[in-house]
Amino acid sequence: MQFTSAPDPSGDPKFSPDGSHVSYVRKHNLYVRPVSGRDERQLTKDTKDDLFNGDIDWVYAEELAVRSNYFWSPGSKDIVFLHMDETKVPTYPITIGLPTHPMVDNEKYPKVGDPNLR
Repeated sequence: MQFTSAPDPSGDPKFSPDGSHVSYVRKHNLYVRPVSGRDERQLTKDTKDDLFNGDIDWVYAEELAVRSNYFWSPGSKDIVFLHMDETKVPTYPITIGLPTHPMVDNEKYPKVGDPNLR
């Protein structure tokens, strides 16, 4: 069942502890809406791909086994989240050597001595 009508995918859904709302991440921003499905509210409004609000980057998922960077308060009134700014992290080309169609994926990837987060 589809919960949002947005063209961009949403992920990391969580029900509030009281079950009245659901939260999710879309394009590195946090959203919340009542379980009735109406009145979506955007909690964060960053527009750069280098800013993460409650979302994770590949390092958290791959190296730290973290799957989420936001959490509801026990009383369902607040959401706490990690805000990451990767603006100064250098981009590194990663070659994906598929046998017939190799590709290059540009990832934020700090090397030794590079800035990691701002």
